[in-house]
Amino acid sequence: MTEEKMVDLDTTGESQEVELQEEESTKEEKVEEEKVEASTEEKQQEKTEEDDSKDDGLDKYSKNVQRRIKKLLDRVEKTEQREQEALRFAENAKKKYEDYETKIKSLDENYLSEYETRVQSQIEQAKKSYQDALYNNDVNAQVESQRALTRLAIEEERAIASKQQREQLLKQQEGLMAEKQQPQQAQPRQPDPRAE
Repeated sequence: MTEEKMVDLDTTGESQEVELQEEESTKEEKVEEEKVEASTEEKQQEKTEEDDSKDDGLDKYSKNVQRRIKKLLDRVEKTEQREQEALRFAENAKKKYEDYETKIKSLDENYLSEYETRVQSQIEQAKKSYQDALYNNDVNAQVESQRALTRLAIEEERAIASKQQREQLLKQQEGLMAEKQQPQQAQPRQPDPRAE
């Protein structure tokens, strides 16, 4: 561009001054400006395309991260729901167990008391029948009354043994329950180390 180009001109006639260099230089400047403008536009387009591609990449990455976070949160929520359901089920099972246990205890108590009462009343009846047999001098009735008294004495011993066995069992259960409650109170629930 620094080189000047020479043009042969017709020198016959009036002379005129022509400034080609300036026009050429302005044309060259315009061309250069257009090239610079075009190159800057291309660079801007490339930058916007890069920015767009970066934005698209970031958007895709962000969406993927959000989707993974949502999946993890759903898993945590489902896990918490299962845990709550398991706790409710365990509490209901424990309550049913305790209800059945109290029913069995009350039935057992009632059964033992009725058994004992029945044996006592039968012993009283057998004693009366033995006294009547003695009063009437009926040997066969005396023998039957003694057999009944012997059988009822054995049943009475069974009732007493059952009652004692039941009382020991209740004491053992109370001792076990007291031991179970002490460790439960001493050990509070520890947070999961992964949660920290």
